[in-house]
Amino acid sequence: MEDKWIQDLNLLTTFGSLGFYSHAKVTQIVLIDTDTGQVWNYFTNIYFSSEFKAIEKAKFLTNSLKSINKKIKLAISTYTISVETFKELFITAVKEQTWKYIDDTINSNVILDSVFPTTKKYIPCIDPTGSKYQLIVPVENSLYGSSFCGDYYIMELYCTKEKIKKLIKESDIVKIQSIIKKSHLVYDLLSLSDRIGNIVCKFDAEVIETKPLALGRRGIQYEYSLSKKIATSKELTIHITQEHDHLIYTNEINIMKIAPGEIKEFSVDPNQYKNTITIIDNETGLIVFMTINDYSVYSNYYSQISPPNFLFQGTRRFRTFKINGIAQRVSLKNVAPMGTIYLWQEMDEAGKRQQKWMDSFFESQNYFKTYTNNSHEKAIKHIRDIINNQIFWDLDEIWLIDPYLVPNDILETVLFCEKPNVKLKCLTDFSSILGNQQTRNGLADGNGDGNGDTDRFSSAKKQCQKELNDAIPNDTDVNLSYRTIANGYGIPFHDRYLILKYNINKTRVWSLGISVNSLGKKHHIIQIVEAPELIADMFQKIWNETNHEVCKIYETHC
Repeated sequence: MEDKWIQDLNLLTTFGSLGFYSHAKVTQIVLIDTDTGQVWNYFTNIYFSSEFKAIEKAKFLTNSLKSINKKIKLAISTYTISVETFKELFITAVKEQTWKYIDDTINSNVILDSVFPTTKKYIPCIDPTGSKYQLIVPVENSLYGSSFCGDYYIMELYCTKEKIKKLIKESDIVKIQSIIKKSHLVYDLLSLSDRIGNIVCKFDAEVIETKPLALGRRGIQYEYSLSKKIATSKELTIHITQEHDHLIYTNEINIMKIAPGEIKEFSVDPNQYKNTITIIDNETGLIVFMTINDYSVYSNYYSQISPPNFLFQGTRRFRTFKINGIAQRVSLKNVAPMGTIYLWQEMDEAGKRQQKWMDSFFESQNYFKTYTNNSHEKAIKHIRDIINNQIFWDLDEIWLIDPYLVPNDILETVLFCEKPNVKLKCLTDFSSILGNQQTRNGLADGNGDGNGDTDRFSSAKKQCQKELNDAIPNDTDVNLSYRTIANGYGIPFHDRYLILKYNINKTRVWSLGISVNSLGKKHHIIQIVEAPELIADMFQKIWNETNHEVCKIYETHC
């Protein structure tokens, strides 16, 4: 039996099946290992559209090889090939893990990093105006530069990235992205890093033409017709679903024939649902059009409820007050809604119940915990539970960020990780500790050689090293690095975080609300952070800045 990916490939490339392609445009970004001469695929996009009508020789978008690091250079080329040539190259790529293309300009034997073919995927059109969060398709947004366009299939050769990770590091990816932008390409592989090393094939849906029509606030209306290149009638299925609260409110299916030159319409009344409209070609089974419009109303702190229009009427009313003796004045506007606010009682009540469920879920997963006095042991246990959660098998690094972090805090928390050899990165600020009488007395005895701050810093560092050396045996699996910002290396910080970095799963970050040594001793909140990568990136920069001998307090060597 023929492999599914070959069936998909043949279906998508057949003339008139989805589009009317005779040629495809290839844009290829490669990494060149100057030590070995090997050429590795960094990213390749192959775009199928009827606008490409002839073979074009390779030309370079980079006027020279661009240096990425000491041994890696980069080049970007583009060329146009026939559909037949593409199919040969694609099948060879799967079998031999190389992309072999030859013309008078280029003779490429590009190595692919253990790629495998994936099933075809359809990218829909998106209404960019609504929903709990702005709804986007990441592939469309980061590869093709839009938050709402769609109507195409993709097929990919997906890369494992094992070898590429050894060739380049995170800072190299940033540099590569800058070169891509300067080459006037829209691919954002810094945001869509999972596509690095991939070959992505984009197939435009061209068999029908659609045009959106105005219907009023949050209503949907389109007209559609067959492509002028189609000479016979087609049978289409239009499928409309409306969903809210994981309930299907509407499931409408219409099967109809449409003749060449005929124009038809479909519409959906204004609503507060998630609307999915799909048009399927009954002959091929392919989606030829899809739009997703999410107008769900959330009546909680995520709320985006707004009327269609606001009327702002200026008045002569002002609020006046003083800051440090300087008068301040704020204009007060008379705000009134015009039109109808689509806020139904059903949606409102469902939103409130959903929020209760979400709050309960957050607490059960240790995403949100509150503490009062005399609950230090309970809070420490919760920290250990967070570390040893249901995906701890995937855990790679634990970061503990606290300006008052001392050895006992480390011993009580991150050393209780149940997975061996996890990297433990702990960051403190000795200037904060030594600047506070209570914490200073607990860390350093102050009996030095009379050199003031320098002596206290040195004494504290030695004490921390002794405490950890006494606590952690030499034959340990513990992989601990304990640092402080000092002498201008790293910037002072205030907030306290527990950061869990995984190999496959997303980074998770908890805000501790208080220093580890005070957890549960007074009222505070431990809660998960909704923008974990931003926090992790910020502290990664500080951590990199502390890669200096004066900042290193303790390191195990395992």
